[in-house]
Amino acid sequence: GTQYGYRFAFTSATELLEKLKCKKSGLFLYRSPRFVSTKDGDRPRERFPSETFTESAVSNWLAAKAQPLVGIYSASTKERYKSAVLVIFMNLDFEKNGQSVSYVLKRARKAANALKGKKLSIAVASLSDMSYEMEDFGVKSTKPTADILMGIKAGDDYYSGPDFDSSAFSGKTLTAMADAYLAG
Repeated sequence: GTQYGYRFAFTSATELLEKLKCKKSGLFLYRSPRFVSTKDGDRPRERFPSETFTESAVSNWLAAKAQPLVGIYSASTKERYKSAVLVIFMNLDFEKNGQSVSYVLKRARKAANALKGKKLSIAVASLSDMSYEMEDFGVKSTKPTADILMGIKAGDDYYSGPDFDSSAFSGKTLTAMADAYLAG
């Protein structure tokens, strides 16, 4: 099922509970394998730390644990970003554009690791799925399959970096934009 923007499943199958090392029922959060990077400290799965579930405890836990180091920014996940978020808009087609997606995620994770503890997250977004929201960020795509564009959302405010050719995207331009925002 889907609720509150999260996909979930429920089971009481004994074999599955044994495999998960659960004696009783438990609540588990599985992060999207496409965005999880165990190398960068992401955990593919988290278990709710209690057997007593309240709506507020579970929703606070989900809000704190749902996003990997660099997650997806979409209509269903954008509410999860409470502090400022630097969004990298690109063609997120993992089959046809996999090399470019891997390149961007690798640079984004490196920058996100350097930003740990600061009030700025990094996420990626689909150019095609988020085309309307891109206007709010002040960025415009002219090459939907090749553009890599960046913008920052902080509360109700949006910031875009200096215009640059999307072929110029690099870890350096990403870090420069994050640093410029954090410096004010």
